[in-house]
Amino acid sequence: MAAPSRTSPAALEAQARTVAARLLGASQRTQIDLQGIDYKDQNQTEGLAGAWEIPCGEELHLPSVPSSKRCWRLVWEQFASDGEVARLKELADRAFQGLHHRGAEVSLPLPLHDAKPSGGGGVTAVADYQRATRDLAEERLGREGLGLAADLMQRVQVALAAMAGKTQPLQQRGALLRRVALPAVQGPEQMQPDHDTFAPHADQATVAAYEYSALLYLSSSPADFLDGELIFMDEDADRAVTPRSGLLVGFTSGSENLHRVAAPSPGGARHVLAMWFSSPVAGAESCPAAIKEDLQGVLAAFLALVATAALAGELCRHMCLWLWRLLPVSVVSRAQACRR
Repeated sequence: MAAPSRTSPAALEAQARTVAARLLGASQRTQIDLQGIDYKDQNQTEGLAGAWEIPCGEELHLPSVPSSKRCWRLVWEQFASDGEVARLKELADRAFQGLHHRGAEVSLPLPLHDAKPSGGGGVTAVADYQRATRDLAEERLGREGLGLAADLMQRVQVALAAMAGKTQPLQQRGALLRRVALPAVQGPEQMQPDHDTFAPHADQATVAAYEYSALLYLSSSPADFLDGELIFMDEDADRAVTPRSGLLVGFTSGSENLHRVAAPSPGGARHVLAMWFSSPVAGAESCPAAIKEDLQGVLAAFLALVATAALAGELCRHMCLWLWRLLPVSVVSRAQACRR
């Protein structure tokens, strides 16, 4: 079952502009190196971690609304233990057997443990998708695999919330286990032979609700595959991260973190647990209803003024103009609060 559509043509156009500019711009590649970077998280027990604040990119979904968000990247070695990574990778390979492939990749969606669909006509579709996802994941991974993946997802959720400066847990928006291998599988298991796994993209251009992205690697280069780096396509240079088992890479999901995956050399397999989150929003369930109330309130005031037009024509004209200007401000402000 496919998930409901969650992006917009405007966001995809903005992504295309950024991709074109970056492809014409930076030509050199640098390696992200954690040596000498001092970053400590209260939950960090071992391994090196580095964090960087970066300039935010073009707003993808509400370009006319000012944003105060912070944009960043986080790279954390040995976030997961060797035992956790090896076991989840083993269970994932078993789960992938018989699944359809899209080009060089095969994926297993994972259920979201804190999903709270908001009101509206899409509730049933989202609930059906979550139910189908949970059933498939439990059938494929078993209880052990689901529990291990859920534990890792929750730990990542806490780490990214701390990096984002949030006092409440982030909301899970999506998660999947993915394996990329070349040459791509052919035959009846291949569903989309033309799918480009390695195309540059910004996660929020694909799904508007994504604010924070995370990749937990379950295999290493060069032990399990050659090449296959994660490449951030910055204006001045491409910055590459070499996958290693247990390595966590987290980043804001906007166009500032446009990225791609370098194709691994044929013969190996690149495994990752990919996750996406959004900010916690108090009362988010009431956002659609609140926007509707704003519209109804403005409309009621407008009709009341029309009813008194015969008595105060000039005043009505000025007030109607004022309400007309207020309408987009009110609704956009509400939408911004809901999104953040």
